[in-house]
Amino acid sequence: DDASAAELAWHCLASHDLPGGLAALVRAAGHATTVFAPSEAFRHLTQALELWPRVPDAATVAGVDRFQLLVRAAEAANHSGEFRQAVGLASEALEVIDEDAEPLRAALAHDRLSSYLLDAEPELELSRVSAQMLASSQRAVELVPEAPPTPLRARVAAGLATSLMVARDYEAARRWGDEALAVARAAGSVGDEARALVIVAILELRFGDIGTARGLLRDADRAAAAAGNRPLELEARHALGVFEFDLGNLAAACAALDQATELAERSGLAWSGYGIDSRVLRCIAHY
Repeated sequence: DDASAAELAWHCLASHDLPGGLAALVRAAGHATTVFAPSEAFRHLTQALELWPRVPDAATVAGVDRFQLLVRAAEAANHSGEFRQAVGLASEALEVIDEDAEPLRAALAHDRLSSYLLDAEPELELSRVSAQMLASSQRAVELVPEAPPTPLRARVAAGLATSLMVARDYEAARRWGDEALAVARAAGSVGDEARALVIVAILELRFGDIGTARGLLRDADRAAAAAGNRPLELEARHALGVFEFDLGNLAAACAALDQATELAERSGLAWSGYGIDSRVLRCIAHY
């Protein structure tokens, strides 16, 4: 009874107890996520997905349905640097969901897929990646009602703003970024407010308001920390480092990127997209 879920999963699989193994693997993945070990969570979830078709009434045994398992596996893959796997799992999640019956869950999967694409396809032409991102983001927005304001609506609006920035449609990106921020605040979602603040800050810099942009990035960092969202906090600190580096403020850039790199390593996010970018840019800034 006092063994870990990961140990229990190993013994269940060794003794061909597939239902016990599936249940233990899902619990082990939850434990790994709690202690900031996304690679281990991804491994457990991958094994659970392999067992799924071999276990009768798998959703009851696992305590989650296949869609939830795929979404969790995709997030763990993305956080641990398995970017192509993240795209594949998010795409598979969309295949198993009925958009008409469950539009909000489908919107979540579309939003996740859009956010994973850029890291997964660095060798492709940017125009191709941006088109795929934009299609997924637009579909996510279509599936979530405008009213009442919800965290999901804020999330998909921010995702569309990001895709529009990649597509270099900055005016439209600014409109959607402002909407994401307003909806997040109306819904009382601190994490989504932080995400929107990063987007709005980047666009403020592009439109020339440096002081406002810097203040928004610092607000985003504080909001992400208050929300306890480590990936989002990393994104905010990375964005602040990039911001100061682009302005030639090397001391401030080094400080922000030092903090981003330390946070990534402490949170199991060293091989995430922002973890990798923070380490690379940190070396350049210090040099």
